Amino acid sequence: WYQRRVHGGANWEYVAERVRSLFEEKSRMSTNGQLGDQQLVTEFIEAFSYVVLDNTELVRAETPISPHVFLVAHIPEPYQTQVRDQLLKRIIHFLTIKRSTDCMRGEFFAHAEVFATLVHMDFISASGALNTINTLLGKETNRCAAFAMLGKTLELCGDSFIKKCDPTSVQRLQMILSTIKDPVFEYDLEYINESLHWVKPK
Repeated sequence: WYQRRVHGGANWEYVAERVRSLFEEKSRMSTNGQLGDQQLVTEFIEAFSYVVLDNTELVRAETPISPHVFLVAHIPEPYQTQVRDQLLKRIIHFLTIKRSTDCMRGEFFAHAEVFATLVHMDFISASGALNTINTLLGKETNRCAAFAMLGKTLELCGDSFIKKCDPTSVQRLQMILSTIKDPVFEYDLEYINESLHWVKPK
């Protein structure tokens, strides 16, 4: 149902209300207490992955992905936490795949934007997000994905993202960025420094 609705042109208020009502109905029918019923959670994650994460056409067409992620905010508990955790696990798994520095970034742009939107929604703490980004930036085989994650997060959250982070994590980010000299990341470094009003190290 979700796949058909968004492919056919989404009225997001209607989609959000429909998603909320489906989970509420499942909650009333559930006999599993706080754990809830996993079937609808799994179905939603699979549909979301098909429509958003596995759909390269969204990236090519520069279609906003955030409206899909905002649907999670309309899912009642205990399902909302389950959906968030499963979605985060799936995107982090994909973003941490080892890649060369000259890889095609389009393959993980959607995942990076979902990550950034979850940060924007405070579904991921700013400090937790930055610690993850710092860890990936420190690995050459994860650096492209890390720059995409950081760039998308700054695009959605602005410098308020950094202001919410632990100062130690911010200092670590500055230190890591200062050590990256590969010309392939020149644009990324310029974008980040300009977004955060930092002076690019000489």
